[in-house]
Amino acid sequence: KNIIFIKHQNKVGEVIKLIDIFCMNSKFEGLGLIMLEAMYFSKPIIAPSISAIPEVVKNEINGLIVRSDDVYAYSNAMLKFISEDYRRQISVNSKYILNKNFNFNIMIEKTINLYKK
Repeated sequence: KNIIFIKHQNKVGEVIKLIDIFCMNSKFEGLGLIMLEAMYFSKPIIAPSISAIPEVVKNEINGLIVRSDDVYAYSNAMLKFISEDYRRQISVNSKYILNKNFNFNIMIEKTINLYKK
């Protein structure tokens, strides 16, 4: 009764504002722009340790990293977020990491420096 599955949405930000936790279960993910969007709205993240996700989600800092396709690992991660204090701290960290590591100006600067090499 507390989980709602929704279809494709064009106004992703409006949906993210309504959620408590962003939970991703992809088999492959590039950078994972949707996780950056969740971080923008200060949402804690549960995601698998695949592709570039561990570069975005730091386990126990701005989210929880779990084994891909492991229902029990996802369930246990969700149980940790029952604590409103824990969820709040992870949310604060999420916004901080976004601003520190994925800030538009910083990303442009890093890209330019990469091409200069």
